Amino acid sequence: MTDREDKDKINPITVVGDDGYYVGAWFLVGRQQDFMATCYRDAMGVLQLDYRYRYHAPPREDGRHDPFDGRDDKSVYGAAMPGKTEEEAIVIVDEMLDALVNEGYCGTRLPWKVKKLRHRLIVRGSGAEFKRALLKLPFVHVKTLDHNPMKKGTH
Repeated sequence: MTDREDKDKINPITVVGDDGYYVGAWFLVGRQQDFMATCYRDAMGVLQLDYRYRYHAPPREDGRHDPFDGRDDKSVYGAAMPGKTEEEAIVIVDEMLDALVNEGYCGTRLPWKVKKLRHRLIVRGSGAEFKRALLKLPFVHVKTLDHNPMKKGTH
């Protein structure tokens, strides 16, 4: 794994184009932070995992939080999983979330509370299918890139 800590807060964690193949996404809410992971196949067919920890900045004066204002601190990582099946990759990410919960990331280990803080979205489909599924989730914040065909995607 390599640390790709994103200091400028502008670069996307995962770019989702209409083509490509996406296994799924995982989310975990913590006390003042959250975790997100995306598993997809790269152009060579190797499973990739992009994940990030986001530590929330205090709310603005109006009490609101803007996930795109660059005030949150994000640590972004990536890992290649050559030779792994999709099922193995799903287990790996599920175990990452299990470990975070067991270490107290959510502030609780009570199963009925954790169930509300943890989400797994398995798509196993195109980028277009993946985007449609993501946009249905009420807690996902998405920013689209401009209409330049060289920058197609969602992040």
